[in-house]
Amino acid sequence: VTIFGKKTNIDAPKIINTINVVDGIYFRWNEVDNATYYRVYRKTDNSDWFFLGNVTTPIYTDKTAKSGVEYTYTVRACKGSTFSQYYPGVTATYLNTVNFTSAENINNSIVVKWKTNPLADGYYIYRQVNNGNWYRIADIKNGKTTSYVDNNVVSGNNYRYRIRCFNGGIISSYEVGGIGVKCLSAPVITVANDNNGIKVNWKMVAGADSYRVYRRG
Repeated sequence: VTIFGKKTNIDAPKIINTINVVDGIYFRWNEVDNATYYRVYRKTDNSDWFFLGNVTTPIYTDKTAKSGVEYTYTVRACKGSTFSQYYPGVTATYLNTVNFTSAENINNSIVVKWKTNPLADGYYIYRQVNNGNWYRIADIKNGKTTSYVDNNVVSGNNYRYRIRCFNGGIISSYEVGGIGVKCLSAPVITVANDNNGIKVNWKMVAGADSYRVYRRG
């Protein structure tokens, strides 16, 4: 399908890379000498080229991309009313970002939970300890999984988690900000009778500033 415009000696831009971001597919291309703006186009296997918009910088985010759909993008360099040829299209597929729903202490570990992406083959889990560097700590290869238990934690430390889903070689963006929780180990208690009732004892827990005592029966 022809994209209308007058051919000139302006070089055709080449898309350098595409990545998933939170709100769509981001891509960039080389800056072209003499170009004053760029025209961005998109198509699918079932559609002709669709004009997305004009931009003056060599970057664009397609915020209308739908999750799971493969798109082909191309760009034309422009000067006034004359256009360059267009570079052969680059394909990309958008995957919705996955968001954590909770993070909590459980059995001297931390469990994080999320809602699945129905298109996901699996998930990558990342962790930050006490505002340090981020590290990938788990590759989950089941798209139906909805939780992860982090057993490698220390009471008193602050942990923050982020998640990405993947489908084949396509990887979603990170969740913005992630989710955080302070690790607190469960107190180990002992009980004994004394003259005034039942005495409950436990050792101090690193990071705790208070304790709540419960009873049932």
